[in-house]
Amino acid sequence: MSLGPAERIRWGGMFLVPLLLWSSALGANGSETVAASDSTVLLSSSGDGPAAPAWLAAGDSLVAAGKGREALDAYLAMTAEHGGEVELWLRISAVKTALGDARGGIEAARRAQEIDPHSADAYLMLAQAQFAARDARAALATLEKGIGEYPQDLPLLEAMATLKIALQQWAEAAGVLHQLILINPDNAMYHMDLGRIQHRVGEMDEAYGSLQQALKLGAPRAATLALLGHVCLALGRLDEAEADFDESLSLEASAEAWAGKAGLYFLKGDAAEAESAFRRALELNPSDADTWFNLGNSLMVQQRPHEAEEAYRKVIELDPGKASASARLNLGVVLLTRQQVEEARQQLEEAVRLNPDLPGPYLHLARIAGARFQYEEARQRYLQYQRLVPDPKEKKRIDRVLADLQVKIDEQRAAVARGELHLLQIMTGDEATARRALDRVRKGEDFYTVGQEVSQLATITGVDIGYVDPGDLNEGFRKAIVQLKVGEITEVLRGPKGWYLFQRVQ
Repeated sequence: MSLGPAERIRWGGMFLVPLLLWSSALGANGSETVAASDSTVLLSSSGDGPAAPAWLAAGDSLVAAGKGREALDAYLAMTAEHGGEVELWLRISAVKTALGDARGGIEAARRAQEIDPHSADAYLMLAQAQFAARDARAALATLEKGIGEYPQDLPLLEAMATLKIALQQWAEAAGVLHQLILINPDNAMYHMDLGRIQHRVGEMDEAYGSLQQALKLGAPRAATLALLGHVCLALGRLDEAEADFDESLSLEASAEAWAGKAGLYFLKGDAAEAESAFRRALELNPSDADTWFNLGNSLMVQQRPHEAEEAYRKVIELDPGKASASARLNLGVVLLTRQQVEEARQQLEEAVRLNPDLPGPYLHLARIAGARFQYEEARQRYLQYQRLVPDPKEKKRIDRVLADLQVKIDEQRAAVARGELHLLQIMTGDEATARRALDRVRKGEDFYTVGQEVSQLATITGVDIGYVDPGDLNEGFRKAIVQLKVGEITEVLRGPKGWYLFQRVQ
């Protein structure tokens, strides 16, 4: 079963630059607790600063224990005596942000800036709170101002790289990471994240070099090898990719390594092993939309469209934005194989809206329009597809399709000029069958397909009865038919040989 033009395998993944307070990892969803493992982030922007004053210990210990609400109460109580201390307001900002009160976090960070307008930590905390409040523009401006004052401050630059990554501004993120590497060339994580970005944007040779350097500098071996395996896959170094994935999995089971192993199986034509490995990856990370997409493709290759449909719908649920366009395309193909034409059309239209540069949806929309005798629309869709598809042979094939379509368009225009109607018909021997057919069509099934299945005339005169002069119509049908607009269907009509439905297609 062909998937039609669509991506076959795609890769995502997380970046390893710490997100600090910008992710939900700290419980930034209104919960009463802060993850104890993240408490060091709350206490300091960098671990090499001076020791915290002793009077902060009561609040800091509560943060370390994951008791966010109690810590906030303790810090607020300290403002009576220590309200002029930057460190206190930074902690209040951090805990408020982690507890889901980003606006409160912003206010506290601004209070810290009022006390010390040149505090690098205050710039950092304010940017984090602004991003948590979904104001990325303000966070960028704050970091730019802080970096302008402290151009070699590592926490500020790391935060800028993280923000650029979160916004998928890959070139800018890579630029900041290059700046960080110039300042601290021995930081393995900078090289690793640079390699991940380079992989993301298709700079595979550069990614390979960055990740090899990360390994030399002591980056987490399992995670780095998993990513390096994906790079080797893209470079066609399949044996090296397999070795990287196997070593990574021997050190630590990870979704990224299993997904890479699955991709390797897929490229080797073993869809069943690919499916098994994709499912192993999803056990470890069930929220990875790319892996669900690739699982769907492996199921399609195995002729299991119903399960593939579930996988593609999961992609759309997890990531309804632009990244879901290919899943919607493949879902549309699955639906077309089951004659669920209307929902297929809707999914394909949404794919076009989300990613106008993806060729496949235009091809299938053209076919749907042609099957519905909407030849002008089909022509436009084929032209859009032809413009985007890179294969010269496919472009030539579409030239032939367009020439055939033009003949049909000319015939259609001539018939319209003569006042003729283009009709489809279904005739059944009993009223109940006709009404069931009408109900199916009204629920989105294709009239022509339903007619091929149930019409007693399908093998005689066919469902498509062509262009008809209204004056030649059976008098009992004429009034109902001439009132139809294009695409509309009559009610069930009693005729001389049975029960009829008509659809006007032009």
